[in-house]
Amino acid sequence: MISSLLMYYRLKDFFGKYFFFFDRLGTTVKYYFLDGYYNVFKDIGHLRRFITNKYGEFVWSKRYQKDLFDCDDYSLLFKTMCEYYELINGVGVFFDYDTSHAYNIVVTGDGVYVVEPQNLSVMSKEEARKNKLYGLKKGFLLM
Repeated sequence: MISSLLMYYRLKDFFGKYFFFFDRLGTTVKYYFLDGYYNVFKDIGHLRRFITNKYGEFVWSKRYQKDLFDCDDYSLLFKTMCEYYELINGVGVFFDYDTSHAYNIVVTGDGVYVVEPQNLSVMSKEEARKNKLYGLKKGFLLM
């Protein structure tokens, strides 16, 4: 049973609703959509509560280890925990070629956000692009 906190989309509806975000990333971004249906966080408040109550509590127990447990591992862990605890698969991992960094792209009912899973920050695409760590121009998105 899908919680009333979730918003549910078929892939074509999901991509149609949020194409503006993906299309404006750039032509050098490849997309891999793994599912036919997507559940998303209801809004940014729901996303922030999950980060604070579930993910944040767990992630602080993990220690960064260069090339062993680093940005790609944090991003994959965040994606997995969203699916496991909330049944939300509208979370992607973006592997950024320009910055050699991995972070999450999260779709909510009120927009698309960039999540830095190592420090728990949530940013709009515009805010993220101001930070040189989040190029959002070259790379691939695993959704």
